[in-house]
Amino acid sequence: MKEKYKYLLNNVFLFTIANFGTKILSFLFVGVYTAALTTSEYGIVALITTTASFISPFISLNIYSAIQRFAADDNYDRKKVVTVSMYCGLFSTAALLVVVGIIASLHIFNWSRYYYIFLIIDVLASNLFECCLAFCRAIDKVKAVVAASLISTIVTISSNILFLIVFKWGIKGYLISILNGILIPSIFLFFAGGIYKYISVALPDREVATRMLRFSIPLIFNGLAWLIVSGADRFFIARMIGDDANGVYTVSAKIPDILQTLLNVFNQAWGLTILREINGDKQESAKFFSKIYMLLNAVVLIGATFVVIMVIPFATFLFKGEFFVAWRYSGLLLVATAMNGISSTLGGVFDYAGDTKPYAYSTVVAAICNMALNALLIPSFGIMGAVIATDISFFTIWAVRYFLSRKHMKLQIDHVRLLFCYGLLLAQIVLSLLGDHHYILQAVIIVTITFTLREYIVSIWQNIVVKLLHRNKV
Repeated sequence: MKEKYKYLLNNVFLFTIANFGTKILSFLFVGVYTAALTTSEYGIVALITTTASFISPFISLNIYSAIQRFAADDNYDRKKVVTVSMYCGLFSTAALLVVVGIIASLHIFNWSRYYYIFLIIDVLASNLFECCLAFCRAIDKVKAVVAASLISTIVTISSNILFLIVFKWGIKGYLISILNGILIPSIFLFFAGGIYKYISVALPDREVATRMLRFSIPLIFNGLAWLIVSGADRFFIARMIGDDANGVYTVSAKIPDILQTLLNVFNQAWGLTILREINGDKQESAKFFSKIYMLLNAVVLIGATFVVIMVIPFATFLFKGEFFVAWRYSGLLLVATAMNGISSTLGGVFDYAGDTKPYAYSTVVAAICNMALNALLIPSFGIMGAVIATDISFFTIWAVRYFLSRKHMKLQIDHVRLLFCYGLLLAQIVLSLLGDHHYILQAVIIVTITFTLREYIVSIWQNIVVKLLHRNKV
């Protein structure tokens, strides 16, 4: 059991290095973006990048998921895996041109030709980056992955300073900065990961291609449904309220992104831990899953309470001018972020069991729920309606996954304690929205949640913090 915790902790440490550069940069530069762009321009950028995320799984066939799985398997020739990926890339390019051409001809968005060109390049560059990252992880080139993250950070900082502050190119400069932060580290990974060594002009191996596509294509539906849950609200807001409101809503998610970054790092490490460590006794695995699940909930709850009480100071620093009102939506979006992270961790049960269908079931149900609630709530409650729809949708994902997970593994979870703490978190968020924000009552809630979860806090301190401090001394 100790080896499992050690392996998970090591992976968290490595992925923290790989992820935090870009996320911290994005967090700190919100002030620059909101000063250099109007709410309408920021809303357009959000819509373009969300559109790219929607069409990317179909275009790419989600092949990067298969790359990591099959390139790591000694039973498959890595050159054949890369060859299949290359041909999928050619298919993706042709399909993307057709899809974007249709979107442009239907005039769904009032965009200039420049935005459509960016959309094409963004999708292709993002898919290339994901494929390079997946291959490097599969062949254990973790240092290259970390270096690529640092390069992305440096390039993005440089581009934003040059194009937004010096040249004052506005939205075009911002879009170019996004592309630079993707393309340049992709080129680095292509050479640093030795991917060029596996390039072949031969036709793809039919058996390898079939196995890879059977693995990746089912995940498309899960990915698309997930994007609907996390991104459809932007389309509804843009159409029902306008680009200004969409820009405010997009900015409001920047504060919850603090928590989301931590959860993403953990779940990346958790995924590798499941695949490489949990191969023994099922009862022992259930105990391990249960312990990790409760520990993560403790971290999420305590972290969320501190972010809520600090939301206005954060907003004062980050949100400029007419963007400042976005703070009102950040608190409730933290709930969606928490449910998102916990659901992803719970999904480890399905990875363990080799059953990925529950991923699709849960996200498809939540996607339908999200679209219905957005259409129902936004006309009456505006941006707050979209926030509530997002919260309910991510809770739906958690609920469906929890009940389906019981088929494979019975987790030992203290539901009463967790429900009590999440109820207190919601109460704190409501207090933060009131006139004087009731900081004393918020502090009481923080102390109460901390006391309720003290058992897990002590465990985190003993098993993680102390070990990290010991590592630094060594």
